[in-house]
Amino acid sequence: MNFKKKFLYILTVLLLLTFSVNSAFAVNEADVADENRLLCISYRGDTAHYPENSLEGVISAFRKGADMVSVSVVITKDGVLALAEEESLGNICNAPYESIASATYEELSSYKLYNNRGELTEYKMSNLKELIEKTQDEDLIIVDADWQYKDEIYKISEGCNALPRVYLRTKVSAKNIAQWVASKDVKTNVIGVYDGNIIFNAISHINTLSEAGTDLVQYQSKNHFNVMYGSLVTDNFAVDGKCAAIAPMYSPDLCGQRSDSENGWNELIKKGFTAIETNNIEAFRNYTEKNIAMCSELSALTEKAEKMNTERFSLTSKENLSDAVKEAKRVLEGRIKSLDEAENAYSRLLMSMNGMKISDGEETTRGALNITAGKVIAAVIVGAALLGGQIFVNKQHRKKAN
Repeated sequence: MNFKKKFLYILTVLLLLTFSVNSAFAVNEADVADENRLLCISYRGDTAHYPENSLEGVISAFRKGADMVSVSVVITKDGVLALAEEESLGNICNAPYESIASATYEELSSYKLYNNRGELTEYKMSNLKELIEKTQDEDLIIVDADWQYKDEIYKISEGCNALPRVYLRTKVSAKNIAQWVASKDVKTNVIGVYDGNIIFNAISHINTLSEAGTDLVQYQSKNHFNVMYGSLVTDNFAVDGKCAAIAPMYSPDLCGQRSDSENGWNELIKKGFTAIETNNIEAFRNYTEKNIAMCSELSALTEKAEKMNTERFSLTSKENLSDAVKEAKRVLEGRIKSLDEAENAYSRLLMSMNGMKISDGEETTRGALNITAGKVIAAVIVGAALLGGQIFVNKQHRKKAN
C-alpha cells in the first residue's frame, strides 16, 4: 500500500470513528421524552474544570457526553442576557460593580470569572446568544431565567434558528406555560418545575404540560418522602405521550436529600425519573454506559435461558428459571431501568440457570406421592425392622411372664 492509499485509509477510519462517537452521544430534540432513553443533564457545565455558566465549561460538558446543559441568565444594564446566577457579582467575577444589572455586558465581559473553589480563572463572562452560536446543532440547552424574559429568550433562539434545542425552565404555573406555548406558531420548549406536596396538583401539572406538548418537567423537594416520589405521581412519568421527568441531583435539597451518585441515581430512576441533572458528568456517563452494557448482557442471557431444554430438570428448578426470565423481561421492556435493577435481574437469572437440578422423580406433580423402586425397598426394610422389633419385645414379655 503506497503512501496515498494509506493516508486515504486512515482518513476514512478517523471519519467513521468521529461519526460513531457523535452518533452515540447526540440527542435529537424529538428524543428527549423517549421513555427508553436516560438523559444526562450537566448542571452549569463542566464545573469540575471550568467556572459555572462559562462558555468553555458548557462546550466541555457536551464533549464529555452530556445530552443537555443547563445555564442561568441574568439581564445586564444594556439588556443582554448574560450567563450568570442572580447573586452577588463579587462571587462570580472580579468586576467592581454592585450587580449584573448595574453594568453593561461589555463592561462585565472584560473581567475574569471565579471557579467553584473561589480561584480567579482566565475565563470571562459570555451571553446566551453567543452560547447558542458557539454550540452545535444537536446540543440541547436549558435556560433558567425569570419568566419575564421568556419573549427575549424566544427571540434570541428564533434568530439563531435554535428554537428546537433551547428549553426555558421556569416555576410559573403549568396553565401559564401552556397558554404561552399555545400562542407560538413554532413548537416552543418550556420545562415546568413543581415543588409542592399535593398529589392532585402534581398530576395536574404533568397532564397540563403534556397536553401543551412539552417534553420535560421537573419535580423537586427537600423532603425525602414527598408525594412526588410516590407511585401515584411517578407512575404518570411512564405513560406514553407524557413528559420525561428531571431529577435535580446536583443539590440534596432538590432531590429529597439523595446523593448525586450511583445510589441516588438508582433510587430515582427506579421511581420513574429518566433525566438526571448532575455535577458528575463523567461518572454519570460511565453509569449509563454500564447500564446499556448490562441490559445487553441480560438480553443475551434471557435468550439463552429461553432456549434451554428443561425437560429433565425438577419442577422447582423450572419454576425458578421461569420467574427469573419473567423478571429479566420486565427489566428489559418499557422505559429504561436503573443499573442495579439490571444487575440484580442478571444475577438472579444466572443463578437460576446454574442452579438447575436434574429431577429425581420426586416432583412430577406438586403434592403428589410418587412411588419408586427405591422407596418400595426402603419401605420393606423399615417394615421388616419394625416387625422384628415387635416380635423381640413380645418374646421378652413372655419370658418375664413364665
